[in-house]
Amino acid sequence: MTEPISIDLGSVGDVKAFISDEAPKNGDLELHFQYTRGPAASQLKRLQQVLRTVGHRTKFVGLLMMGAMNMDEIHMETIKSVDSNCPNLKTFYAAGLFTRDKRFNHQTLKKFFGRLENIVLQMGGIDGVGVFSDCKKLKEWTQEIFYGFEGECLNFNFPELRSINFSKVDNIDNQHLEPFLSKNPQLKRITLTRCTIDTEILELIAKHVPAMEEISFNFRRSLVCRSDMQKNLKYLCELEHLKALNLDCVGAPIAGTLKKMAEKSHSLNRVGLFCCPWESKLIEAFASLKDLTSLHLSNVTGLNDDCMIQLTGSVGGLNDLTLKYIENITMDGVITLMIGCQRLTTATLLLRRMSTISTARYHMLLEAMKSRPEKIKLTVNLWGSKSPLKLSKDMLKQNLEFLEILSNEDELNSNISFDFYCDSVDGGYDLVCYSPSHFLGGRQAPGGPQSCNVN
Repeated sequence: MTEPISIDLGSVGDVKAFISDEAPKNGDLELHFQYTRGPAASQLKRLQQVLRTVGHRTKFVGLLMMGAMNMDEIHMETIKSVDSNCPNLKTFYAAGLFTRDKRFNHQTLKKFFGRLENIVLQMGGIDGVGVFSDCKKLKEWTQEIFYGFEGECLNFNFPELRSINFSKVDNIDNQHLEPFLSKNPQLKRITLTRCTIDTEILELIAKHVPAMEEISFNFRRSLVCRSDMQKNLKYLCELEHLKALNLDCVGAPIAGTLKKMAEKSHSLNRVGLFCCPWESKLIEAFASLKDLTSLHLSNVTGLNDDCMIQLTGSVGGLNDLTLKYIENITMDGVITLMIGCQRLTTATLLLRRMSTISTARYHMLLEAMKSRPEKIKLTVNLWGSKSPLKLSKDMLKQNLEFLEILSNEDELNSNISFDFYCDSVDGGYDLVCYSPSHFLGGRQAPGGPQSCNVN
């Protein structure tokens, strides 16, 4: 597939000339459209003109509908245009799509969804339980911050579905997920973030989808507690094919569970833990996972420089490491990490207490990185810093290829919109980025800036 073509429907002039200049003569296309504030009808005509010209070559369509809010008729006609002009479409992405008006033909939507392999819906709302009932080709299904979605929409068999990723989608609980899981045992990846589920989801997966390969859960604190998590962690040991675990531990210790998982499965290579207490047994647990190459720790209480020494001595096979919202790691700990974990190729550190880096420490870090046999890209975000770094911009820019130092000031001066909110028993902050490129998975969105994807 060629490079994505971004089209701002509010500003593009001569559509034919634009397509002639931007679209390659051959190959499949990926089109991103953005409705902006202004006459929506004229923007719809431009979209239709583009699709009539190159729709037959289009495998991916992305829509940013925020500029046509509360215009359900425009939304309906947009869907019809994509459906009728893109016979080879595989992936459909839409942000701000609302189909809750009674005039919206849900049979049209049902037919449209039924021929897609990948659906991504964000910041919108769809009524109608049956609109997803014919998704026999669907392989990946993503929904984020979606309103009005009924749990009964899951009560179908999706024979080709391998991955489901729902974030902040209301009206989905364990009662809806159990029949869904029982009818779709072929699932390989499931991600549920702040949906209305509780820790019993681990038991349901072990019961209905024992061949699950990747799971990721982040819970709403009002629905779960530490004791429930401790009771249900044991079901992870039954997932012998699990390759990736990303889990909100709700304050429960997990070292013992990880060691038992290592005894039963040799395929777990990616681990992400949020809101769990640090314990010395975690080092032993990580070391017992012989294939572990990626480790993400977020809001882990008690993690400090001494832990970095233990980590580098026992888990030397890591090539990807992320530490977020960590309070007690200093620059000495970061330097220790760079010297000890020689296989690391990417590392991201978000440190809450560190407020600045001295020039001397910066150069020590550079020397540690330059002496490594493997090239690495290290990003250090000083969460505690409320003022610009006291390092020269030339120095920072010179080494940007492999070392990036950020502060709160950098985030505040960016043109990205952030939302901060507290959602953990330890008071950890979640940072969610709302920008066009966030909704396109980090790709450049039509008319929008390229963002870092932080969540």
